[in-house]
Amino acid sequence: MALLLKPLCLIVLLLTLTGCTITTDPSALEPRDDTDETSYESRTGSVTEDGACLQYRNLEGNETLYVLTANHTYTIDVQQRTDEGELRVVMIDSFDRVQVLRERNVIECLHGDYVIKVIGKGGSGTVSVSLETRDLAIANG
Repeated sequence: MALLLKPLCLIVLLLTLTGCTITTDPSALEPRDDTDETSYESRTGSVTEDGACLQYRNLEGNETLYVLTANHTYTIDVQQRTDEGELRVVMIDSFDRVQVLRERNVIECLHGDYVIKVIGKGGSGTVSVSLETRDLAIANG
């Protein structure tokens, strides 16, 4: 009986741990289309052309902050504090690739539009984004 107890406990432990995962892959939270599907208990702050400072409580879904256009270089500074749940600032390029933005990011938008979004899954916290824009220097060949 004692020989069966150890393997049985190990199996129960493994089954319990596999049900408790934290998603670190941003694609698990990415929007599935171009529309914002957002709900939250509260949202305070504002978004201007130079930056955004927002505080969320229980954000579910995604909210577009900016659409960046081609032929520009953008410097994006991100600061965020997550109090609970998952809360991220992401950029989706014109090929639907998702990149999590942290701290300072320099993005050269060559083709198509790039979208900056806040995504959350029960996310509460503060997001601050500052944005600087420069035209790309196009070399004549």
